[in-house]
Amino acid sequence: MLNIKTLKILNALQNVPDKETALVEENKTIYIYTDGEWQKFNPDDNKFKINLFELNQIAVAQLPDLTPEEVEKKKTIIRDYYDKDCAGIKYLMFLSNELKYYTIFIKNTDSNEKIEDVLVECLYNLGSIKSIEKNENGALECWVAPSQDKAYPVFLFDYTEGVIECQ
Repeated sequence: MLNIKTLKILNALQNVPDKETALVEENKTIYIYTDGEWQKFNPDDNKFKINLFELNQIAVAQLPDLTPEEVEKKKTIIRDYYDKDCAGIKYLMFLSNELKYYTIFIKNTDSNEKIEDVLVECLYNLGSIKSIEKNENGALECWVAPSQDKAYPVFLFDYTEGVIECQ
């Protein structure tokens, strides 16, 4: 998503790709470039085929990457989630449907691996890290950007119901 000061500047842009979005600061309005012109974005208008998730993908991709120092601080969120929210849970899944990526974690007190270190390594393998937060649905929500134009969520959550132990 572009961040533009005035509507005049927005309309002066050239070579704009179709479906590019822009936030104009002077009127705090989102515009989308379609059919060769900028149009106000109206989420209720069915002619624009962009949803809130796609808008978030574009917006999060514009965020600066977390610095190594910020990632270190975010590790406390991961550890806190693992110790408190996942107490009594044995199986966790780290999932991104959009990236077709998943990893299953099994809690193992005999392991030398720390969840926060392994999880961050997994995130770096997917792209630049944009965000690591606990969400309101009881999952750890991370955003990564494999490229500059889109970011993707990766969730860590209880996967107990998805694992069947057999003999």
